[in-house]
Amino acid sequence: MTTSLRNFVACERVDDDAYFSLIHVRYRWPEPPETIEFWLDILNFSEAELGVKLEIYRGRSLVDFTEEEFVPPGYASVQAKFVLSTADLARKSYTVVAVVNGFTAGKLDLDFGAIDG
Repeated sequence: MTTSLRNFVACERVDDDAYFSLIHVRYRWPEPPETIEFWLDILNFSEAELGVKLEIYRGRSLVDFTEEEFVPPGYASVQAKFVLSTADLARKSYTVVAVVNGFTAGKLDLDFGAIDG
């Protein structure tokens, strides 16, 4: 494989002024927030063009996704920021999948106030 997802986190906000800073990294919220931001750190050994997107699932059902973003060739290390609108989601558990070049590269389980039991 010519790409590797080194890091994939969910947080309240990603700032990218001089460098990326992640505000309130977490996997659980008491209820679905308006939006949630994701930061991906991808190692691209071949330095080829990359297509990156996120998909959010409830069980096996696709709930939402981001548009695929293309990273031009020539970068061995790629950092990407994505924002998903989550205000319309229920208080349940979800899985967010990072897709790189059409293949699943990583998964995050998120809890938006799921009721135990």
